[in-house]
Amino acid sequence: MNAADTAHIISLLSAGGDSFIKGEPVISSTLLGEYYVASRNCLNRWMRLILLVRNNKQQEAFEQNDDPYWVPLQQNHPVLNSLAEQIYFINLLNRCWTTILLARDRHRCENSLEALATNVYRGHQSVQHMLHQEFERNSDLPLRYVLRLDMLRRDTDEVALAFSGETMTQYSTWETVGEEKVGALYRRLDEAREQANGWVDIRREAMRKLMPYMDGNIGSAVMLDDDSAQLASTILDCFWAGGGHVPKGGQMLVSS
Repeated sequence: MNAADTAHIISLLSAGGDSFIKGEPVISSTLLGEYYVASRNCLNRWMRLILLVRNNKQQEAFEQNDDPYWVPLQQNHPVLNSLAEQIYFINLLNRCWTTILLARDRHRCENSLEALATNVYRGHQSVQHMLHQEFERNSDLPLRYVLRLDMLRRDTDEVALAFSGETMTQYSTWETVGEEKVGALYRRLDEAREQANGWVDIRREAMRKLMPYMDGNIGSAVMLDDDSAQLASTILDCFWAGGGHVPKGGQMLVSS
């Protein structure tokens, strides 16, 4: 799995989000449990690798990484850099998914998904905070990697808001997921929307910023580990089971 696959899933969730939010089928506790377990597997793996880097055990981080798609990146990237790229992209996907989970609860006047959704969301945000702390103490990381990751952080923030901000406003979920601090960026996007072809153009432009991370011909394509792929798969399973679908004529901003 790579960053382009993540972008495709986000585009799918956006195009079919309304059908999922208003969907009638009940998502089974088994599927939701699989989503939670897949999320915990990602968190545990990321935390273990961050701690190895913190303890200056770079080689052990290589050896403990059991995903064949992750290792080649390390030949050209510091361990922390590749790990950060994975975390940013999966957090981007999970932020968009959390938004429509919460909106589904709001639409149905229920509280059946919020505890799970916010628990997973906050866990991912905690790991990202842990990652930021590691960058602050790791002064040996080459400047070009620091700049690339700072740009990726800002770009994923913008994509998350471009795809989720409208739904978060409609269903009043900003405070629940602690996104009040990025309200200024959302207002800027909302103002830009008035100058463009609605949210479609804003989302297309935001997604375009991720191209250097998705296309190896433009930049260094980001590859994702097996745990991340499993989490993405469980998100899609829940989406389909909950009645999510891309309506006829719905616009997918990233092709499969």
